[in-house]
Amino acid sequence: MGTYGFACERKCSSRCSGPLKNCNPFDGKCEHGCDLGYQPPLCAQVCSMGTYGFACERKCSSHCSGPLKNCNPFDGKCEHGCDVGYQPPLCDQGEDDES
Repeated sequence: MGTYGFACERKCSSRCSGPLKNCNPFDGKCEHGCDLGYQPPLCAQVCSMGTYGFACERKCSSHCSGPLKNCNPFDGKCEHGCDVGYQPPLCDQGEDDES
């Protein structure tokens, strides 16, 4: 795992993608993006509520149950099930939707 900052005193995030977990030697931004479910550029925090996947670019389904409609930051599965009429785990297809 790489280092960054003044005198290289800080370690790159263990959540940086790539076999060497490299980051920019000046600001610590992960050079090859983040592992699944972590926010760029430092990859130190999981995706914010309502997002998931690589670079947190995917949005949780609006049909996730619960007041916050949140999903797992890694795979997008709705944490509290689906609204009535929608199928788990992603709650992105209704019972009446065609496959």
